[in-house]
Amino acid sequence: MNSLLESLSKLSDGWVGLIGVLFGSALTGLSQWRSAKATRIGEAKYLAVLVSSHLRRLAQECRNVASDDGTDEYGQPAGYDNGDRFLEPVTVVPAFSPLELGKVSWTSLDPGLMTRILDLPIELDELERRLVRYRDHDDPIPWNVAWFAHRRRWYGDMAVKVIEIMKELRDTLGSDQGNTALVRSEVEESRRTQEAARVAYDAWKARDELRLIARQKEWDAMGPGPAVST
Repeated sequence: MNSLLESLSKLSDGWVGLIGVLFGSALTGLSQWRSAKATRIGEAKYLAVLVSSHLRRLAQECRNVASDDGTDEYGQPAGYDNGDRFLEPVTVVPAFSPLELGKVSWTSLDPGLMTRILDLPIELDELERRLVRYRDHDDPIPWNVAWFAHRRRWYGDMAVKVIEIMKELRDTLGSDQGNTALVRSEVEESRRTQEAARVAYDAWKARDELRLIARQKEWDAMGPGPAVST
């Protein structure tokens, strides 16, 4: 009987020891999980703050371009050469290099949001390539009204896109950070700039259509050319 009791006692002690080990391991694992989660949250918040500030600046640069009609602060053509004035850009091409922002954890973001941010440099390059077709390469002064109209329109749209991404990114910070007075002001200003750029584009398009109609009437008035003898 005594030996049986001793065996049961040893078995009980063994189970207690095993449970203690398992419990200790569970506590350690939980602590590590909490630490890793806190690290991920911290990295995500740092990324959101850093990138949103750069997006805000990019949106401002896009708004500046969307407001650039080639004139100076006095409303005169900004370009000047040998007494002649001509339209010339007064703003620089916006640049955004998210992969050069330093050591940040991009994987802490939602994949869709991360993709939209990292695609912005490509979209900016594509926008500039699309503008090339509206430049007059046979003229020493390549900028014309059509080029400015499209440039303003497209950068106005880009400003709104960028600021909406910034808003979504700030939403990840919680505490309604995507709806602060600053963010609302940025969104409203971007949309106002976009609307003004669209109005300018529509006005140019209407004038261009009238110009084409007038030219067609001139050609029609000239009548058919002389018959070609064979």
